[in-house]
Amino acid sequence: MKHVTDLLRNKSFEGIQFDALLMVDDKTSPTMLRDRQKIWELINNGIGAGVVQPLNRTVYDHNRCEEAFRFMSSGRHVGKVIIKIRGEESFKQSLHVNAIKMAAIPRTVFFSHKIYIMTGGLGGMGLEIIDWMVERGAQRFVVTSRSGPKQPYQYSRLKYFKDSGIEIVVWTQPIGSESNAKDLFVEAMKLGPIGGIFHLSLVISDGFLENQSIESFDKVFESKSKPFAHLDQLSRQMCPQLDHFVVFSSAVTWLGSAGQSNYGFSNAVMERLCELRRGEGLPALAIQWGPVGDVGYVADNITANDYVLGSTRSQSMYSCLQTLDELLDSDVTICSSVVFRDEKTRKSDSLTDRNNLLTAVSRILGHKDIEKFDAKTRLSELGMDSLLSVETKQMIERDFELVLSTQEIQNLTIERIRQIDSSAPTASNGGGKKTSAVTATTCQHTDTDHKITSVVSADKNVFQIPTERVVYLNAIKDGRKVFYLPPTDGTYHLFLPVATRMTRPVIGLNWTEECLQFGSIRETAQHFLDVIHSEFVNQLDDGFDLCGYSYGVFVVYDMCVALQRTASSGSVSPLPPPKLIALDLCPVQNRKDVVLSLAATQHIFNGDQKLFLLFSFLMDKISIQSQELVQRVTGVERSLWERVVAELLIERIGDPCLAPNEVMFAVKTHVHKMQHMIDYTIGGNDMNGQRLEGNVLLIRADQPFVGTVAAKSESRHTVLYDYGFGEIISGKCIVHILDGNHTKFMANNPHHISTYIADYLKSDNH
Repeated sequence: MKHVTDLLRNKSFEGIQFDALLMVDDKTSPTMLRDRQKIWELINNGIGAGVVQPLNRTVYDHNRCEEAFRFMSSGRHVGKVIIKIRGEESFKQSLHVNAIKMAAIPRTVFFSHKIYIMTGGLGGMGLEIIDWMVERGAQRFVVTSRSGPKQPYQYSRLKYFKDSGIEIVVWTQPIGSESNAKDLFVEAMKLGPIGGIFHLSLVISDGFLENQSIESFDKVFESKSKPFAHLDQLSRQMCPQLDHFVVFSSAVTWLGSAGQSNYGFSNAVMERLCELRRGEGLPALAIQWGPVGDVGYVADNITANDYVLGSTRSQSMYSCLQTLDELLDSDVTICSSVVFRDEKTRKSDSLTDRNNLLTAVSRILGHKDIEKFDAKTRLSELGMDSLLSVETKQMIERDFELVLSTQEIQNLTIERIRQIDSSAPTASNGGGKKTSAVTATTCQHTDTDHKITSVVSADKNVFQIPTERVVYLNAIKDGRKVFYLPPTDGTYHLFLPVATRMTRPVIGLNWTEECLQFGSIRETAQHFLDVIHSEFVNQLDDGFDLCGYSYGVFVVYDMCVALQRTASSGSVSPLPPPKLIALDLCPVQNRKDVVLSLAATQHIFNGDQKLFLLFSFLMDKISIQSQELVQRVTGVERSLWERVVAELLIERIGDPCLAPNEVMFAVKTHVHKMQHMIDYTIGGNDMNGQRLEGNVLLIRADQPFVGTVAAKSESRHTVLYDYGFGEIISGKCIVHILDGNHTKFMANNPHHISTYIADYLKSDNH
C-alpha cells in the first residue's frame, strides 16, 4: 500500500473529452488523423477482447421519463441513467426511418440570420419578448415606436442588447400609411430576410358607447388595425415565406369590457384578417391576452398585479412566455390566454388591505403611520406630488372603486380618508358576509352637525320604522346632490355599495309614518319635494338629481313631472331640471304587468285587490298558500286585515323580538305602495299628453322583474327593451343591461352601476 501511495505522490489526473478525439473537420491536423485511427483500433480491439466495458447503467423506456428523472434526482444511482427511445436495430434496419411518436414539450427557436419586426416593441412586454427570442436564437430586430426610447429602462435594455451583439433598429415613422409601412419592409430587408412579424402596438381611448365618437374609434383603429392590414398586404408581396405572423389581441374581444368597444372592435378586425390568412395557407396567430400584471399597459397604468377583468386576474409575464412558446408551434389561429380567479382567490381578495385606505396611502407616501398627523392635514402637505397622485388615483379606483381627480386626491385630508374608510363596504358589512340582522350606516353631516342613521337591513324579516326623513348614504358633502328613493320595502342595503362608490352626496328619502296618509304617488312625490326643500335650505342652488329603484322609480318620475309643471307655470324660479336615473323599472311596463297579474289571480282572491296585495307581501317573507290567507281573513273586518297578516307573520317567524307595531307598519306600507302603482296615471291628469322633457338612464336586469308573472297569463305580452320609457319622455332612454334578476343585478354589480351613473351625471345627456 505504501508503494502505491508513493507512486501517486506528485501525480495529477486530468479528464478529457474522449469523444472530441474522434471528431474530424477541415481543420483537423494530419497527426491527429493518425492518432484518431489508432484510437479507433484500440477501442474496437478492447471491445472485442472484453477489456472496454460499458458504464453501469439504469435504463428506462421513453414513456417512463418522469420516473427516470425522479430516480436520478434522488442521488442513489451508480453510473448512467438512460432513456431508451427505440430498441436495438441492425444496420440495415437503421437505414429506414420508423417514426416514433411520444409526448414532448415543443420549444420554439428562431434564426439568427433572419429579421424580426416588432411593432410597439419598446413597451414592457415587447422588450421581454425580444429578450426571450434572443435566448432562442434571434439576433436581428426592427422595432417600431412612435416616440422612440424615452425611459431609462428602455435605454438600458437597448444598450444591453447591443453589448451582447444583438442588432436592433428602432423605426419611429408611423406605419398607419401604406408608404411608411413599405419603407419599413425595405429597411428591414436590407439587414436580411424577414422571418417574423409581431404586432404589439396599441392605443387606448376608453369611454362608454354613448360617449364614443368617430374620432375615438379612428384613434384606436389607426394604431391597431390599420397598420396590421398594411403589414398583412405588404408581407404577402415582399416576404411571402414568413415563419411567424403574430398579433397581440385582447380578451376584451371575447369577454367584453365596459368602455372599450372601440378597442374590442379593432382587435376583432385583426382576428378576421388572421382567419383570412390562415385560410390561404399563410402563417397567422392572434392571441387574446388577458391582463398582464408584470409589464405592459396594465402594469404601467393600473399599477397592480391583481387587476381583474370580469372573472379573470392578472397573468404573469413568465406564464405569458410559456404560453407563447406553445402557441407559436401550434396550428391555432385565434387563442385566448387568461387566468381565471377561483373561489378561494375571490374570497382572499376581499380580505386584503383594500378596505383600509389610510394604510394604503401611508404605504404610497412612505410614512409608517400618518395617523399621528393632524386630522386636517392635506396629502399635499405630506409629500403627495403629481406622480404619487396618479398612483394613488389608480389605487383608489381599483381597490376602493371611487373616482377622484388628481387635484381632489392632493386635497384629501386624513379626516376625509377616515370617512371614506368608514363608508366603504368591508368583509363584515355591505361588502361581505352579513354578521347581524341589521346593519346601520352613520355619517357626520358637518353643515347641520347631527348624525343620521338609516336602516339598511339585508334581512327581509327585519322591520323598523324610520324616524328621520332623510339618510346620508355616503360621506361625500360637496357637489350636486343625488336623492334616492328605495324599493317597496324601504331599505337601502342593495344600493348602499353603489352610493359609497359615488363621488357626489347621495341621500335617501325615507318612507316615514306620515307617508301612510298619502293616497297616491302624486301626493307622495310632492311630499318628498317638500322634504328636499325644507331639509336642504340654501343648498340646492345648482339643483339636484333623482334616482329610484323599483317602486322608487314611480316616485322620482312623478317628482320630475311635478317640477316640470312648476317650471312651465312660472309660479316660482325654477331650479336646473334634475337628471333621472331608473333602476329596473318603468311605470309603463310595470302597470301592464300589475294589471295582468291581477287578472291572472282574480279567481283566487275573488277579485279583491287588497287580498292580492297582502298575499304578495307574505310570499316574500314566508312560505304560504293563498287559501290559508283567505281562510285567515274570512269573517274578519276588512280594516283589520293588516293586523291579521302581521300576527300571522310574527307567528310563522317565531322571533320574540319582533315588534307588532313595526310589522304592522311594514304591511301597511307595502299595501299603500302597491296600490299607488296600480292607481297611477302616467304624467298626471294635467299634462295634456305632454311627455317628460329630457333623457333618462335605465339600468336593468337581463332577467326582467316586470313581465315574469304576467307572461304566464298572456303569452303575447313581451318586455320592452326600454321598459316603455320611450312612450313617456321626449328625449332618449340610455339603457344598460346587467346579469341577474331584480335583486341580484344590484347586489352583484355595484361597481358597474356606480360607473354608469357617474358617467351619465357627468355627461351632457339631459
